[in-house]
Amino acid sequence: MADSILRAIHSKFDNSAELKALLQGGLWTSEVAENTQPPFAALEHEGTVYDYQFSNPSGTKYIQYCMVCFHVYTKTAEEADDIIERLAELYNGGRDTLSLTSRVCMSVSPVEAQVEAAMGRWEDGSMIYHGYLRVNIKLSKT
Repeated sequence: MADSILRAIHSKFDNSAELKALLQGGLWTSEVAENTQPPFAALEHEGTVYDYQFSNPSGTKYIQYCMVCFHVYTKTAEEADDIIERLAELYNGGRDTLSLTSRVCMSVSPVEAQVEAAMGRWEDGSMIYHGYLRVNIKLSKT
């Protein structure tokens, strides 16, 4: 299940020329390649909660709440903040926000964001800045 949600997130990212230009190192869902240059982001599926509705007149079997976190790595706090702001704009909305085949996307809502200096430095000596954006995705399964 997480795979199809992450694929839908990647598909939306791939169709955003602005975000692809901002995240020159790409958007990753598994291990980030060792020589990836910033700025880049990594997706983490943090969990799913199911709310079963067996007697729902609409025919919905359950509502699924997925928490996904975008981890952003950059050389400046301003750059991380700008990227997180653009991610929050792109992944915020209703039914048409994500395209899934086996479920209906009901809403996508950013819930928490932060930028901070990370421990360590890039190869060129500049600071590593880590920002994150947590997004709640509400899906229905009929």
